Amino acid sequence: MNLRRTGDKTNSGFTLVEALVAIFLGVLILGTVTSLFQRAMDAIRVVSSRAEMQQNARAAVNYLSRDISLAGAGMPVGGVQLPNLVPSRFGTDAAGNVYVVNNTYPSGNHMFALIPNPGGGVVATQGGPLTDAITIVYLDNTFPLDQFTITFPNGNGSAVLATPPAAPPQPVPPINDPATGIKIGDLVLLSNNASGQTVGEVTGVGADGTLRFADGDPLSINQSAAVAGNIVAPAPGSVTTASRIWVITYFLAVRPGPDGVVGTTDDVPILMRQVNAQAPIPVAENIENLQFTYDTADDTGAVRANIKDVLAAGQPLSQIRKVNLSVRARTVFNGHAAQQLELTTSVSARNLSFRDRYN
Repeated sequence: MNLRRTGDKTNSGFTLVEALVAIFLGVLILGTVTSLFQRAMDAIRVVSSRAEMQQNARAAVNYLSRDISLAGAGMPVGGVQLPNLVPSRFGTDAAGNVYVVNNTYPSGNHMFALIPNPGGGVVATQGGPLTDAITIVYLDNTFPLDQFTITFPNGNGSAVLATPPAAPPQPVPPINDPATGIKIGDLVLLSNNASGQTVGEVTGVGADGTLRFADGDPLSINQSAAVAGNIVAPAPGSVTTASRIWVITYFLAVRPGPDGVVGTTDDVPILMRQVNAQAPIPVAENIENLQFTYDTADDTGAVRANIKDVLAAGQPLSQIRKVNLSVRARTVFNGHAAQQLELTTSVSARNLSFRDRYN
């Protein structure tokens, strides 16, 4: 018996060449889409980094401008003479960490309202310039210490007793209030109608209102053996008032980047703000340069502009009238500086220009 095929069924499909072409086109399209997606993500990161850079730069300028504009507010005209036994310090915390160079008060240990420190900071980025620091002094208005009655329980300047008013116009917080009260390391300006003004660093705060000013404080403000400038019990019948003051130092610090090592290209420069003997706090990241110049004016109206080192130029610090500051921020993209933004402004130190011509 003969069997015959009535028909053949043909299987259709891709040839090897067609399959390779299809794979190639698929890979090409996928690669294009991936590249476009990566570029879009990079653009978003760049825009986000630039926005963050602008915010950091503006935050730095705003903080500096606010404090500089308050320099000397509530302070005696011309500043305060500190004890003359050893140099007192600023830019130092209670742990003994020193954050700037030239951190002793100039002109025979005199606390001026504005103390320039050209080149007093660090080189914030590799190959960058030496940065400046600045110290600003003004009266605190967050705690009403001036409403307290001040007496000297030990008969000397080792402590004062601050007694709250019996009937204050507004509620007065306790002197050791954790939010706004006096803390160890704070500086207190004592003004006496007979002996003038002195400054002490608080080394202890009692619940009864006792503020202690022991020798050996971190800033070397308390010097009971000094001939002048130290806290002493006033003459009988005289009146002493007290106010907290802020001594604020701005400087740049460098923290390690992702590699954990300081001194490499991924370091993070940070603008820091240090108050009295407290630990400094960061203000803005990726601030890689900080520079100041100063305009001075004397009583005759003679003006000198853009002085880098006021004392070296023979100008008294009390004649500073305007501070010109420059802040340069950067973005960091893929571990490298991608963009830079420099903001400059001038701030009038209005409290330093006041002169009581009737005194």
